[in-house]
Amino acid sequence: MRYLITGIGGFAGGHLAELLLERGHEVFGLARGHTGARQVAALQQRFPALRDDALVVGDVCDRAT
Repeated sequence: MRYLITGIGGFAGGHLAELLLERGHEVFGLARGHTGARQVAALQQRFPALRDDALVVGDVCDRAT
């Protein structure tokens, strides 16, 4: 299955991503933050099983992102 985790960079979201990836699911993530590329790079390093285009930095409350 495919999952979108809003808050993948947080405590609960990170653990959920880890569990889903271990079980062979496809995971996409939305990370809130102003650090942009640096945060995406850190998440890709933490979760090497994520596709290159699976992470986005933004905010669900901000329509522009």
